[in-house]
Parts: sequence; C-alpha cells; structure tokens
Amino acid sequence: MKKILSICMMVKDEEKNIRRCCESVKNLCNSIAELIIVDTGSSDNTVSIAKEYTDKVYFHKWNNNFSEMRNITISYATGEWIFILDADEEVLEEDKLKKYLLDKNINKNNTIICNIRNYNDLNDESTVAITPSPRFFKNDGEFKYLGSVHNQPIYKNPIHKINLYINHYGYNVKDKELMEKKFIRTKGILEKELKSDPENIYYIFQLGVSYDMHNESAKAYDIFKRAYDILSRKSNNEKYKNSYLYGAFSRCANIVRKFEVSREICTEGITVRNDYIDLYYLRGINNFMLFNYKEAIMDFEKYFDLLSRFDKLEISQDLSISSYNIEDGFQNTARINLISCYLKEKEYKKALVEIDKLKNIGDKRVCINAIIEYLKQEDILELYKKMDFNNRQMISEIIENKYIESNKDLNKNIRYELSKINDIYGDYNKILIEEDIDKKNELINNFLSLHDLNNNESFYSMIIEISINNDIDISDFLKKISFKSNSKFIQYLINKKSVDNNNFIEAMTDKIKTGDLSQIKFFNNYLYEFLLANKADANIQVIIKYILLNIKYITSIYKEEVLLAENMYLLTDRERFCLYIYEAFNYKNTDVKHSVDLLKNALIIEPQFKDIIKLLSNIFIENSFINNEMDQCKKQFKNIILNLLMENKLEEAKNNINEYNKILDRDEDIIFYEEYINILY
Repeated sequence: MKKILSICMMVKDEEKNIRRCCESVKNLCNSIAELIIVDTGSSDNTVSIAKEYTDKVYFHKWNNNFSEMRNITISYATGEWIFILDADEEVLEEDKLKKYLLDKNINKNNTIICNIRNYNDLNDESTVAITPSPRFFKNDGEFKYLGSVHNQPIYKNPIHKINLYINHYGYNVKDKELMEKKFIRTKGILEKELKSDPENIYYIFQLGVSYDMHNESAKAYDIFKRAYDILSRKSNNEKYKNSYLYGAFSRCANIVRKFEVSREICTEGITVRNDYIDLYYLRGINNFMLFNYKEAIMDFEKYFDLLSRFDKLEISQDLSISSYNIEDGFQNTARINLISCYLKEKEYKKALVEIDKLKNIGDKRVCINAIIEYLKQEDILELYKKMDFNNRQMISEIIENKYIESNKDLNKNIRYELSKINDIYGDYNKILIEEDIDKKNELINNFLSLHDLNNNESFYSMIIEISINNDIDISDFLKKISFKSNSKFIQYLINKKSVDNNNFIEAMTDKIKTGDLSQIKFFNNYLYEFLLANKADANIQVIIKYILLNIKYITSIYKEEVLLAENMYLLTDRERFCLYIYEAFNYKNTDVKHSVDLLKNALIIEPQFKDIIKLLSNIFIENSFINNEMDQCKKQFKNIILNLLMENKLEEAKNNINEYNKILDRDEDIIFYEEYINILY
C-alpha cells in the first residue's frame, strides 16, 4: 500500500543525533510514512542505528554538493508527500503532524511550511531562532533542490503554513568538535563559490554567519559589512529581497559593541521593511546602551506591538528571514529593558504594567525592588492585591525591607491598609497594629494556629519575638517549624536592629526553665547564631548559657551511654562541641592542660568559633597562674558552692553565690554556676 509520506534524510556521522530524530517520527513510520536514509560516508555508528528504524538505508559518496545529495534522497521516495528532515532535528507533536496529513484539505496545496526552532546552545533558550521553512512537498516527480551550499527547494504554489515546530540542534556551539567540522566544510564551499561570484550577497552573508557561529565576531563583522556595502548600491527591491542581511549585520555589530553602527543599520533596515521585528528589538537594546531611553521605549513598545500579531506579519511567512528575537528569553530581556527605561523616565505606572507581565518571579523581585520606593501607597496596595500567592510572598518581603524601612512615617498607614487583606500578611499586620495586649495575644494565637510559617518570609519571626516578650506559649508552633525555617527566623531576629537581643535572651532564659524541648532547641539555635554573629567580642555569660543549654538538651534526648567518650561520634558537631567545652570547664581548676586540650578538640569541630575558644583558653591559663591569698579564698568559696550543687542543695548554693558576689569579683566560674542553676534546674 502506498504511503502518504516519505521522510527523506541524508546523513553522515550523526550517531549523537540520529536516534533522537528517528524516535520523533517512529509512530508515523509505523502507520502512514516510510523512512528513507542516504548515508554519505559515515565512520561511526550512524548506519547501524538507522537500520534499527528502517530497511531503506542507501549509500552514496559525498560529492560536496548539498542539493545533488538531497535530490538523491528524493529519488527513493514513493509517498504522496516528501518530508525533508535532517538527523540533527526532532519533530515535535508527531500526532499533530499526522492529523494534518490525514486531512483531505491538505491536498489542495503543493508545499507546506512549518517552523524550525534553531538552537545555538541547548542550555540557553535565549539563543533560539525561529525560521519558517518549506519541508513538505507534493511528490510530483518534478520537485528538486538547487544550490551547492545552502540548498534551496524549488517548490510550487499553493503554499500552506501549519503550526508545527521542528527543533534543530545542528548549531550547538557547546559541541566544539561538531562546530569545527561544520565551519571548515561550509567555509570551504562558500569561499570556492565566491571566487566565481565575488559579489553574491547571499554567499557573503552565509560566510559571515559561519564566522559568527565560530565565535569570530570581529571577522564576521567585516564580512557582513562587505555584503552590506554591496547591498547599499542596489535597488530598493534588491534591498527588500536581501533584508535578512540587516538583521545579521546589526546583531553582529551589537555583539562587537558598535552600538551606534548597529542602531544605524537597524534604522535603515526598518525603512526597507517596517515589520522587521528583530530590528526594533536590536535598536531598542542599542538605544538603551547609548542612554537614549525615550527612543528605546518607542522601539520596545513597537517590538511588543509587532509580537502581539506576529503570525499575521508578512515577515513571519518570509522564508529568507529567521526571527531571532521573538522567543520567551528575548521577550523577557526586552521587557526588563523597557521597565528600566520607564524608571529612568519616571513613568512608574507604565513600569508597573510591564512588571505585572514578567513571568519569572526573580525578575519581578528585582524590578519591584527597584521601583517600590517611588510608588504611592495606593499603587503598592494595588500591586500586592493583584499578585498570586507566590508573588505576594515576594512582594511582602520587599514592602517590609524596602518600603516600610525607608518610610517610617507611613508605617502605620500602610500596615492598617494591609491588615484589611485576608491572607497571612494581612493577619501579620493586624498583630503589629494592635495596641491592646490581650487582643494582640489572641491574634497571635490565632495566627500561629492558622498559618504554616515554613517556606514563608523571614520577617514573620517578629511574631516569635512578640510572643516570647508577651509570655505566650509557642511550644506547639516551634514543633512545626523545620530546622531550615528556624535558622532563617533566628538570623532575621539577630540582624534586626529593632530587636534587643540581650533582653530577648533574658526573656528566653526565663521561658526555658519550664519549657519543653522545642523551646530549648529554638533557644539553642538562637544562641548559636548569636554567638556566630558576635564571635569577635562574645559575652562569657552567653557562651556559658549556650553550652549549658545544649547539655540540658542532649541529656534530655540521649541515653547516658551515648554521652560516653567512645560514643560521641553519634552526636552532632554542635553537640560534641558543647560537650568538650563543658568538660573543659569541669577540669579548668584541677587540670588546666587537659582543659585546654578539650578546647582544642572543640575548635577542630567548630573552627568558626576560634575567637571564643581563644578567649576561654586565655581565661583558663591566666587563672591557673594566680596564686595568692585572695585566690585561695575564691577557690575555697567555689568548692563549697560546687559541692552544694552536686548535692542538689540549690537554695544554699544560691545564697553562697550571693555572698561571693558581695565580697569578691564575679568571674566565669560564678557565671557558670549561676547559669547551671538557671538552665539545668
């Protein structure tokens, strides 16, 4: 039975690509199509892979003429339609193509055009160029190709364009070996052709493209200029026919940073054809780089206007022109540049409209961050209200850190308006503006029961600070917070200038006396981050508090045998660090050398605390050399206190500590004993 479609391919050394290509038409070949592959001299596994998909594999020696080889593949076709496909291409939406071919109306045409999406870098969508290309031809026995280099199909009307994309990976600049082979081959053929036809604009253009793809932009610029100078002497009709040159030359001039030249080429190209969308994009970029913001705005606005009706433009059907600047990556670049221009020209309302169209949340964040200080309160509220959940998270952080911080006088005003919004940020603002303590506490309890703060912005840690300062139990809330979120909130509180960390530490100390493990763990992490941020001038009392709090935590969750020296590897680094320092304190008055060795072990585990370890070492060593009557008095007093602590006679110990503080200087041992009572009992 005669097939509807003959897929014709010519290949050579395409083992990296051919399987992907064949897989993309496999279902067609199992139903309405035949696959014809002509190999022109492969030395890799191309042929063996091809034979997995078709038995119609033929061999013809490469003769340096693309069109002749294309015509050989066509000669084997038996289907009603011929489909020209390369091994470095991939058909997208195979089922859609099948549906097109089975539609009887398709037979009213002789040629079918689809879109080729050309990739220069597989990891960078912004390098994609879209080219309309005739790929499907009635197999009438007359269809053929002409041209030894960039072979051109000699096709017939009527022509129909379908909404089908083929991905082309043949110009992947990351594949150096492939690009070098293609460059040498194409350059050689073009230079040979140009010897006999030195003013052939198309061949000069293609030579410039080859050098451009070979990353020789300066050389490409000179070649494009040569073609441009020839075209400048031609008629308007010839300029229109060869208008693809304006895009290539202006793009190359832009790459070599000749922005003035690039802008002039764009302007001339636009006078030749006013729908050349790439030239508006490029001229907008050039004007932006040349600080011509008003002109850049007009170019980008025109670019987006043309983009909105691109499929209806003549240029979208022009087979000689590839559109490089219409994919999402370029649209995003154009929009960000347009926003920047609006900001420069103080057209904030227009900038807001464009920001709303940005798809990438990171880009939105940057743009909103840049504009927010210039917006009126009502604009900010409108912007916030129209955002979806993820974007609301992002903009709430910017409002907190940028707008409210720099507009203290407007703080209450905007918080009041935000508190009317029914979401997590609205509830947060309700708490901050409420002055009645009982009502505030009620709002906090509702907030903590309603909202999961994991993956939410760090400023919500202010709820934790308010809760602790107002003696609100947040144990259940802390149990739901991940370690990552915990650290994020803690770092915010420590860095926040409006938070008194010393008062907060004291408030937390009172809370954890009767607190559960979640509160102890939170305070543990808080003290860790606090010491990390203040390690150069750490407070000895805070260091001791941190060590003893960790001892309380690990003795609560681990069995006693885990804390033995041989089992310490079971503990986390932070836990081992604290155990070593705790032991160092225990030995500091009896074996100072062992005490310092323990501090060295702690330093190996947490080298970022070298300042703290150095401070403790100096204190321990210094105290070991003091030997006078006062020191003997201190030692006797401390031994009494220590024995009382060991016997759990806490009240007597406290009384002795108070007496000690009246007659002697309070030192690190007494601080240790005080914190021991505060935290461990």
